[in-house]
Amino acid sequence: MTPRLPVRRAGFTLLEVTIAVAILAMAMTVIVMTFSNVSRAWRDGTTAAANLNHSDAILDQLVSGLRSAYYKKAGKQSASVYGFWLENDGSGPTARDRISWVKTGSALLDTDTTEASSLHRIVFTVEDDEKGRSCAAVKSWRPFGQKEDFDPDKDAPFTLLSSAVAGFDCEISTNVDAFGEISWEDEWEPTNSIPSYLHLSLYLKPAEPGEEPLKVERIVAIPIAPLSW
Repeated sequence: MTPRLPVRRAGFTLLEVTIAVAILAMAMTVIVMTFSNVSRAWRDGTTAAANLNHSDAILDQLVSGLRSAYYKKAGKQSASVYGFWLENDGSGPTARDRISWVKTGSALLDTDTTEASSLHRIVFTVEDDEKGRSCAAVKSWRPFGQKEDFDPDKDAPFTLLSSAVAGFDCEISTNVDAFGEISWEDEWEPTNSIPSYLHLSLYLKPAEPGEEPLKVERIVAIPIAPLSW
């Protein structure tokens, strides 16, 4: 009887197993990093889109409020009651310009407030909340019927609209040349009148620290402006 030869079984050496494990670890690292980057990009994109939609809504309200500006010839009283005010406070993403005008309608206000159904002066700017975060903010008050000691800076608190806004810059113009070009200025002296055009810029906070803020712009014409000249 012919003796049976021992069967040789093929296997992996320790070196082969080590190399396979190393390759698997590298592949898993690449997969995890790719997934993390994709997730972060999706999250940042979602945040940016939400902030952009929110800023568009604020700008729409701001434009609506400016187009509903009110003015009435009232002699010397016009300057203090109906004029447009602009306080220039820097430029670019850190700007905190402050604009104020008299208007009608509920734009930028809660519909159940007293001012929403009557003539009121409104202020739009950027303020810090209780945590020190910059926010788009608005305040309003009735220009008539207030107490003699009424102080808007103290007695009319700001309502914070959005913490996504880092800065607000406003330029004004009363001059359009023959070619339709608008000349912009960042100072406004005649507070007893209303400018024809405003260039509004909102700067949105970036999704990640160190990134550039997103700039959202609008140009708005104020129909009632010629009546104030």
